[in-house]
Amino acid sequence: MMRRFPYGRLLSVLLALATIVVAAFAFEEKRDSAHAASQLAKLKREIAREHEKIADLKAEWALLDQPSRLQGIAMRYGDVLHLQFLDPKQIGTLADIPERPPEPEIPAEGASHGAQARASGGQTAGGQMAANPAPVHRDAIDALVTGSIGAVPNDPAAAAQDDTEEEDGGNPLSATE
Repeated sequence: MMRRFPYGRLLSVLLALATIVVAAFAFEEKRDSAHAASQLAKLKREIAREHEKIADLKAEWALLDQPSRLQGIAMRYGDVLHLQFLDPKQIGTLADIPERPPEPEIPAEGASHGAQARASGGQTAGGQMAANPAPVHRDAIDALVTGSIGAVPNDPAAAAQDDTEEEDGGNPLSATE
């Protein structure tokens, strides 16, 4: 007679191993979800603190922005601040803004006697000053048209001011003293 292989015992061992693997997987998922839940709770606490800070800042802004307080400051420091009342004529609409002027044409090097004049220090052949001795940078034109604040490239006044500050050792007040 032939002995039969014990399939029941093998099946029991395989089921026990599968149960251990599934239990380990479930434990790992539970640990990951608990970590994610603690991170979520931490983020919710941080968000609540930020909302409280925002509410405090809004309340502080409301106190600082009170018209009576601002009027008192304006009256107290009016001689220093040189504040003036707003004139209704100062408020305009988009229709009041003029259109941007066309960009000026800058001649190419050698295309006109103005380029020759720039090469000879601004003098033409007849000894007269050229109409446009220095090239005009587009940002300089934008600053002039829009009134924007900032450094204007190729600005001789700014270059002269820089030279003055270097000669004075960087003291901007020495020129006015």
